[in-house]
Amino acid sequence: MKKTIILCLLTLSVLACKNNDDDTSAPMEDSFDPPIVTIRIQDSQQTPVENVEVYIFRAQTWNTNGNDQDFADRIATTNAQGEINEVLDFPGIFTSGTTERFYFSIHYMLNGQDQTQFVSLVFTEGEEKSDTITLPFVISP
Repeated sequence: MKKTIILCLLTLSVLACKNNDDDTSAPMEDSFDPPIVTIRIQDSQQTPVENVEVYIFRAQTWNTNGNDQDFADRIATTNAQGEINEVLDFPGIFTSGTTERFYFSIHYMLNGQDQTQFVSLVFTEGEEKSDTITLPFVISP
């Protein structure tokens, strides 16, 4: 009886190992070609503005928290050309559809008042887009 039980356990053990080795149907993480965005910040005379923080929001974050910079999914700073160039490689995008909306927001003070401006862009996988936010004043050198 002991031999039969040991033989059954050994057979089950070998079959279990064989099933694990041959299991190629396990779900793999989906790979995707992330979209790329260029956002340009300029003053009212179209001069590029360097060192501006641009807050990047996925649509679901924006819809939940609005334009609250504390909840931004990512922050990028403009370069000497007044641009951010970002690969939007967020986990989980393009899982529920063929497009994804992103919001790009800046915050600044004007006449002692908090101001914000934003643009919203819809991307398909691998798409490259650009847009410009123009400040309503001139930046003095």
